[in-house]
Formats: sequence, structure tokens, C-alpha cells
Amino acid sequence: MTDNLLAQQNANTMALIAYICMLTGLLFPVTMVAAVVIAYVYRGTDTVLDTHFGNVIRVFWWGLGIGIFGLLTSFIVVGWVVLFGLYVWILIRMIRGLSALKRGVPFGAPPVLAPVPPDSEAEA
Repeated sequence: MTDNLLAQQNANTMALIAYICMLTGLLFPVTMVAAVVIAYVYRGTDTVLDTHFGNVIRVFWWGLGIGIFGLLTSFIVVGWVVLFGLYVWILIRMIRGLSALKRGVPFGAPPVLAPVPPDSEAEA
């Protein structure tokens, strides 16, 4: 039981490191390769964490393809717009992933909203 808990914490830490590497990759793209290697190695350890590792892998491959397209078309304005959109998309996906990882829910789960307090006038 203790080994399973330790492996779970280790995989959770590695998911956090993968997300941080992806965010760092926005400035230093080489770290994105480290993130996707971590994601492939630790994929299959836990069903909740698999969604996070899958997110890192998906963002890496889609980002690589869209980034190449953006670079090839950067001599016209369209390429710069594509690259900017890619940057924003990666940033949003990684922040959403970090938020879900912190809450311990799968990537893509709806955010938890604070309960709305009852209106005191409606009860009176």
C-alpha cells in the first residue's frame, strides 16, 4: 500500500514537472521535448494522471505541427498570427492542466465553482 502511494505521489510530481517544462518551453522549446518524454514514460500509471500526460503529449504534437506550419508561412502575416495563436493555446492548455492537477481531477473536468449563498431577502 505504501509503495502504491509513493508511486502515485511520484507520478503526480512528474505530471507537475511535465507541465512546468511545457510552460518553460514557450521560451526554450527544448524543454518541451523533456516534457513529452516524461509524459510517455509515466503514461499508464494512473487513470486521472493519464489525462494530464495525454494532454501534454497532445499539446506537444499538435503544437509541433502547427508551429512548423506557422514558421513556413511566417514570411506572410498569416504565419505570425498562427504562431501567436499557438502560443496562447499552449499557455491556456497548460494553465488549465495545472489547475486540474492541483485539484486532483482529470484534465478536462469542469471547474468547481463556489456555491452561491442564498439570498436573504428571498427567504424572508
